[in-house]
Amino acid sequence: MPHESAGQSSAVRAVAFTYLSFALPISMLGVMWEPVSERFNQSPGTLGVAGLFYGVGRLSTATTGQGLVRRFGIPTAIATVLIVLTAASAALAATPFWALFLGAWAVIGACSGSLDSIGAGFIARTEDVRSAGLIHGSYGVGATIGPLVVAVAPNWRMAIAVTGVVTLMAAASVRTVHDGWTTPAPSLDQPEGGAGPVPTGPLPVKTVGLLLLLFGVFVALEVTAGLWLFTFLTEERDLSDTLGRIAVSGFWGGLTIGRLLMSRAGPSALLARMGLARLSLVGCALVLLMVAVRGPVAVALPFLTGLVLAPTIPTLFAQTAQRIGAEHAPRIAGWQLVATNIGAISVPLLVGQWVDAASAAVIPVVLLAVTVTGTTLLFVVGRPGEAPGAAATSPKSATR
Repeated sequence: MPHESAGQSSAVRAVAFTYLSFALPISMLGVMWEPVSERFNQSPGTLGVAGLFYGVGRLSTATTGQGLVRRFGIPTAIATVLIVLTAASAALAATPFWALFLGAWAVIGACSGSLDSIGAGFIARTEDVRSAGLIHGSYGVGATIGPLVVAVAPNWRMAIAVTGVVTLMAAASVRTVHDGWTTPAPSLDQPEGGAGPVPTGPLPVKTVGLLLLLFGVFVALEVTAGLWLFTFLTEERDLSDTLGRIAVSGFWGGLTIGRLLMSRAGPSALLARMGLARLSLVGCALVLLMVAVRGPVAVALPFLTGLVLAPTIPTLFAQTAQRIGAEHAPRIAGWQLVATNIGAISVPLLVGQWVDAASAAVIPVVLLAVTVTGTTLLFVVGRPGEAPGAAATSPKSATR
């Protein structure tokens, strides 16, 4: 963040801790599913149903961030939602009923959607890739810790209880930051005088459509991998539960390290030279290896894949204003979150249906198809400043 004050730094760290906290429960879901499904007498594929309830909850609040901030201000809005998330985590850890288990996931999803909506507006206002990398990287820290907590906790209920403690700590952390937020409140998308930014040109519909597809595809890739890699590795690659959890933690760890590295000048400059599309090609190759590789290498591949794909989502968020114009960016912030939630709901749910109908062998095939789709879209949309589709013929494409 250029010329950031101590207050601004504190605000970024508070939002980063918030992202860490709400990443914990969803990162635990896939790796704790075996004892959960046994407890509630459910099939392996109903993991997709639990993910659906989480996803629908998250989608239902994907556009609520700006309204909450207008009404309460950023810190109060974040802290309030985090307290609700703490209560939902406690209910999830204690419930003896399948219906209540699903309901708790819907509330957790709704809280996560609100927090992500508030955070996305905060990131858009900073217009800083390094801050975006830190915040999204902190989500990865939480997602990396989650499977490891499941591995060491006495049972899945105790693991979920840990998330309640962390979210409560995050709420307290946010309340200690009194200045440095990106707007003086009560709004993320209006300047101090109260009038919103006036568009100076038409909305670039084609670019917006491609960007929304990109958000949906790459979030679908991350969520599907996080939910289903454990099942694939333990059932199709004969890894132990412990190694499977380490591998899933490694996937989130790769995302985390890659995003945190974006806050460093050297990796950030390398990413700018290489471009997202070429980086995503490497990701395609790594996902392809998952289809064929067995043994210890299968544990390492998720980490490498996460590391390579890490910059995509935060970079796309940070580049939104450059691609469609600053005056249009607040308008589509909610659309971006809707697109990410649709991707996060639909693909994992379909995988669950296919796993029950066939086997866990379909999981890496779906991941490969999603990665190839996302890579193709990146080449089509090009770099900021390029017209969509120009990448294939523009001289600039030679340096992507």
